[in-house]
Amino acid sequence: MRRLLVPSLLLALPLTACATDPVAEDAPAPAAGSSSAPAPSASQSVEAGAEVEESPEPDGRLVSYAEWEADPAAYADSDVVLYFAASWCHNCQDTDASLDADGVPAGLTLVKIDYDERTDLRQEYGVTVQHTFVKVDESGARQDIWTGTTTGAEIASRAA
Repeated sequence: MRRLLVPSLLLALPLTACATDPVAEDAPAPAAGSSSAPAPSASQSVEAGAEVEESPEPDGRLVSYAEWEADPAAYADSDVVLYFAASWCHNCQDTDASLDADGVPAGLTLVKIDYDERTDLRQEYGVTVQHTFVKVDESGARQDIWTGTTTGAEIASRAA
């Protein structure tokens, strides 16, 4: 009995990888060319007395990687976050249920990627555990990476 227990435990260990990755919790690296001075607000850059009409944020979207990859410019009006998920991951299931119930927040495009199938993208973006989120810019370059958020609001807040 003891001989069967140890190998069984070793096989079950990878299934518990829904924990957070300590490296992914680091603060985001500053974007290239960014400065610490805040950008002028819309009201500061308009002549006195002129009204500024702010455009509404686009609706939140949940798309496949194929959809996003086909036309990334179509999503440039929102924060784009790649969501590496696995069907067997309990945290991923919680996130999916939250997104189904509450939707994706306005101004956020969530690109869902199958963690098990897209090892190429995992390697490209430095993803080491499922339930990882990667904010990308218009060119698809990684801007931030994290784990642990389970609601659309938390994802949008971190991506902002």
